[in-house]
Amino acid sequence: MAIGGLSILVLSERRSVTADVAGILHAADASAHTVATHHAAASAMKSEPFDLFIADAGSESEDWYDVLVGMRRDSEVPILMLVEGSEVAADCLTLGADDCMPWPSSPRELVARVALRARPSNGQDHT
Repeated sequence: MAIGGLSILVLSERRSVTADVAGILHAADASAHTVATHHAAASAMKSEPFDLFIADAGSESEDWYDVLVGMRRDSEVPILMLVEGSEVAADCLTLGADDCMPWPSSPRELVARVALRARPSNGQDHT
């Protein structure tokens, strides 16, 4: 699956998660912009278009439910949540996430979900 040319915003305060996700996306020729707080994510969303927003629901200091609700309220960009359990996934989907996947997971699964969920912001077909 091709995801080359997509611009993806990745939010996690856990550096290992942003490094892993960004590495997988870069290897698939997508552009990954990483941020560590929901304030930085909101600012980034206002300053440039993204094709997909990936957020880590495994953080302990951020209230990820508020982040998700705020992003859904402020943007129509598809949201993929990285979760650590089915109850968290159910909550995220109920609050507006377009998709959830367990993290850590396989790079192939991440690329496949990105390909299925991302909406090219510049009108080009990236598939």
